[in-house]
Amino acid sequence: MAKSDRSHSEESNSTWTPQTSSPALPASALCITEALDAVPLGRFMAGHLLTMIVAMASLAAVHEAAAYSLWGMKEHLRTTDSGYARLTAVFQIGAAIGCFAASLLADNWGRRATAIVSSFTGAILHYAAGTAGSMAYLDWLRFAQAICYALCMASMNTWYVEFLPTRHRGQLLSALCTGWPIGRGMTIVVSKYFGSAWFATWYLAGALQLLVAVIMLFAWESPRFLLISGDQAKAHQVLASMHAASGGSWDQRVHLTMAGTDEETTLFDKGASNTHIFSRINSLVYDHGRLLFFIMVVFACLASTSLLLDTWGPLIFQRLFDTDTPQSIMMLFNMGDLGGIFVSIAVADMVGRRGSLFLGFFMQAFLLAATAQTSKFLTHTASLFYVPLFFGTMASGCRCFAWEAASMWLSEVFPTHLRVTAMAVVMPVMRLLSVVTLTASGELIERASPAACLAVISVLLFLSGVFVAVCFPFETANVPMSESRRWHAK
Repeated sequence: MAKSDRSHSEESNSTWTPQTSSPALPASALCITEALDAVPLGRFMAGHLLTMIVAMASLAAVHEAAAYSLWGMKEHLRTTDSGYARLTAVFQIGAAIGCFAASLLADNWGRRATAIVSSFTGAILHYAAGTAGSMAYLDWLRFAQAICYALCMASMNTWYVEFLPTRHRGQLLSALCTGWPIGRGMTIVVSKYFGSAWFATWYLAGALQLLVAVIMLFAWESPRFLLISGDQAKAHQVLASMHAASGGSWDQRVHLTMAGTDEETTLFDKGASNTHIFSRINSLVYDHGRLLFFIMVVFACLASTSLLLDTWGPLIFQRLFDTDTPQSIMMLFNMGDLGGIFVSIAVADMVGRRGSLFLGFFMQAFLLAATAQTSKFLTHTASLFYVPLFFGTMASGCRCFAWEAASMWLSEVFPTHLRVTAMAVVMPVMRLLSVVTLTASGELIERASPAACLAVISVLLFLSGVFVAVCFPFETANVPMSESRRWHAK
């Protein structure tokens, strides 16, 4: 996927040329979706996927840094559970701002440039965290880190999906999620090895963010973004590199279009003003309001369930299993999450986005309820210790399904000129709701038993699944990412 791949296009003897039957287009015109579908899976896509896995690992390390440094912060910074809840809430507020800013930056600077700047800035902020002598100072740094985190996530997710072909898109989107348990696993190992040195996990996150910035310096910009920005020449360069890495070459004479016509290329201006950005939000609300509402509610459900487990999970399971060092248990659950992702890679396009949401909500609800119910064995028979541990590991394996399906659907259902804007609307809602749920849950965590906390989350997961069953609009698995307005207005 590096720029040096361009030189290979001149060495190949085979040239791919478009075949089109559309009477409205000249023979040399081709939709960008068809152009990307024609690129075989090969070295380019392997490098593309590896880059995204590294990015996801870095984002996981950023997200989990506070959770796995809690014990050290309690010892050195004298933080409490309520102080930790405030730190987490501050992160969600910063992430909400970053998500909205992503529409301003990623649609003007480009996906690649936004990812480079945000990840590099995030790295500096994580190293600065090591100098924090109080929770107040750390709160401000965490707020700034969250803005960079959200910018990096939105730009990298959009950048990644805009290269993908229709076939195997579900598997490729699921595969990138392996980076999350890898990053979390690295955080757990560092946390356990360095003990009360709470800043070690923050330094790890900074190092991974810096690695992402360096990798993206040698990456191509999204061909969809280049085309909709009016840069045909660079879009051709990207496609030539992709074909060259797969053993072929690209016909530079092809006229690329967004949706089979030149209509969509006028919908986006790279130098757009803030007014243009708000016009895109207006288009989302009025042209795609039903789809926007559905995905906003789904992410709100995730904010009330999975995000709570991500935040409070280490503390809940520490108390549930009555251990001073829960890192080993959390590593087992992390391996369960990784195993679930491998299953998701195999079945993502088979069960579709709706099926994955069902697995993520209904199955996880059942397994968390089973974990809560069987936890009573811990006080009766030591030999039954592994029963709730088994159910907890299986529940962790289901965690990825709803997150992946919601993220895929959000990336697939909206056209290129609205994709980042949709994320900029949906994600802040999720983050701001997370502030409410984290603040409210802080008191619940302090007063209720770990089993009761898991039972509450289980009920919320079940209700989320019911909403999906009733309101799911339509399936996007195995469907081309068309830029046609008519398709998206269904």
